[in-house]
Amino acid sequence: MKFKNTNSIDVYVDLGTLRRVAPGEVLDLPGAIKCEGLVPIQEPIPKAVKKPKKSTKNVGTSGTI
Repeated sequence: MKFKNTNSIDVYVDLGTLRRVAPGEVLDLPGAIKCEGLVPIQEPIPKAVKKPKKSTKNVGTSGTI
C-alpha cells in the first residue's frame, strides 16, 4: 500500500532503520495496512470498458415476395 506525507514537516518512519519522508513524498510499503504520521493513498481501480449495446431493429414481415 502507498502512503503520503500530507504534513508540512518531515516525518520519520521506523522500518528497521529510521526513514525520512519529506512533505508530499509517497512511500510504498507492501503489506502495510497503516503507518503512523502518513495518510494511505487509494489507488484508482481501473474501470471496465463498457461495450455499447447493439440495437435490435424490428423487421416487419409485410411486403411482397
